Amino acid sequence: MNPMSRRKLPNEREAVTHHFEIPGEVQKCAECGAEMHAFPTSPHIDAYITGGVQEDGTLGEIFIVHSGQGTFIRGLLDALAMSISIALQWGVPLESITSKMRRTRFGPFGKVLGAPVGMAEGNKPYVTTTSVADYIGAYLDYRFPKGKMRPETRETLGMVNPDDKS
Repeated sequence: MNPMSRRKLPNEREAVTHHFEIPGEVQKCAECGAEMHAFPTSPHIDAYITGGVQEDGTLGEIFIVHSGQGTFIRGLLDALAMSISIALQWGVPLESITSKMRRTRFGPFGKVLGAPVGMAEGNKPYVTTTSVADYIGAYLDYRFPKGKMRPETRETLGMVNPDDKS
């Protein structure tokens, strides 16, 4: 690919959508015992990531939809998704993007609800994250290693393997 040309996606394309939640750390109030979030100014994240793929199975765009209509975080996630999509279409390797997102620290953080089972590190039965950006980077690295969709994902979703097209 010419480094100075944009590789747009076809009008109809395969995609995978993933729902996740990051409820944030929950603490108990010392006085009354009620649960309270450690970061009351950071919203509970309830979102969907959709990754659209090129004909060869490489990631070409992402959409991130947060449940909070018109919220600040929704706008930021939308801008992040557009930036990632444009960078991918201009030939920036996915790993170059996600390496900058990983291990960023801001709330909410903690356990991720809905993460794919294979993402958990070591013997953990769950996935933890240090921020929403960290989780999005980790998910994209997991689902699209080296920028290409995992073969088992394509099979599970009934997608055609680009190498098997006749």
